[in-house]
Amino acid sequence: GDLRAGGLPMAVSKLVSELSAHDVKIDFETLGFNGSRLDEKIELFSYRIVQELLNNAVKHAQASSIMVQISKFETEVNLVVEDNGQGFNYHEVTIRDGLGLKSIQSRVEQLNGTIDFDTSPGKGTSVSINIPLNSAV
Repeated sequence: GDLRAGGLPMAVSKLVSELSAHDVKIDFETLGFNGSRLDEKIELFSYRIVQELLNNAVKHAQASSIMVQISKFETEVNLVVEDNGQGFNYHEVTIRDGLGLKSIQSRVEQLNGTIDFDTSPGKGTSVSINIPLNSAV
């Protein structure tokens, strides 16, 4: 699909425009790609992670404004998704495995990445994920 054809920024851009139809304002920025491609597995997992996080923000957090940023550095890719939704108790949700967090975490782990959730009820959610670019084995 779009991922194979145009890479991560193009695929996420299409995802963002589809979701923007749901009365949600989404700002999308990419840095450092300049048309370059990532390892196929990193692209696919990164896309799925962003997709899951955006779905959560729209469906569960009922966010009206979301910021998505994908940055490519020399040694890593950084994915950031922030929303102004209702936030959640990270510990409780993880235990219940609401919001598909386990699938996000397992994808990040398979890429030897790190994930940082900053959220609490009523405060919105900020998720930052770093994926090393040399992790493709």
